Amino acid sequence: MKETFFSILLDGILTCLGRTLRQRRIGYQEHQQLVTTEPAVIYCFWHAHQLGLLLAHRDRWDLNVLVSLSRDGRLLSRVLAKWGISWVGGSSSRGGAEALEELRYRLEQGLPVAIAPDGPRGPRRSIAPGCLALARWSGLPIVPVAVAYARKWQLNSWDRFQIPCPFSKMVLAYGTPLRIPRPGKIAHYTKILGHLLMELSNRCEAACTSSSP
Repeated sequence: MKETFFSILLDGILTCLGRTLRQRRIGYQEHQQLVTTEPAVIYCFWHAHQLGLLLAHRDRWDLNVLVSLSRDGRLLSRVLAKWGISWVGGSSSRGGAEALEELRYRLEQGLPVAIAPDGPRGPRRSIAPGCLALARWSGLPIVPVAVAYARKWQLNSWDRFQIPCPFSKMVLAYGTPLRIPRPGKIAHYTKILGHLLMELSNRCEAACTSSSP
């Protein structure tokens, strides 16, 4: 009962918050060209950025998000269900293998998935191998995504979770797709993906401080 109440409350708060944000998207046209020909992609983003990604993709009813099986994860899954976004429960510490298999199945159905590779427990801005293994298995591209806000609250949590202030400018950037060849070494591409996400995050932060709308 409490989870139902809090999910309804959180849904209302986030919906109102999302409507106030002034969004700017970087790399959006190139990304649209990619998903027009290859809709099943693997979005990867830092755990701290997940709220911005979800607010920006509330209308993506085909999106499938990896959610942890924790209490917070259950609350998030209820909100996602209200938004029409599908979710898969699991993490590197609990139900990970089953979750990856389900995500792989959904990719085979032509549906995009979204994963925070440093979640749900960190370390912060580290890359767990699951998303890379999924990309190698499926042959589908990883699309790095980063978010930044001109004004935000930053929680004192392990991931330094970010919440945009109402009416803030939000920059969302789509990076260069990364493909993992079947004989490719996961460790090598882990470093590449980490670099891409860090570079994209820095680009978003810089764009937030610029004078452009």
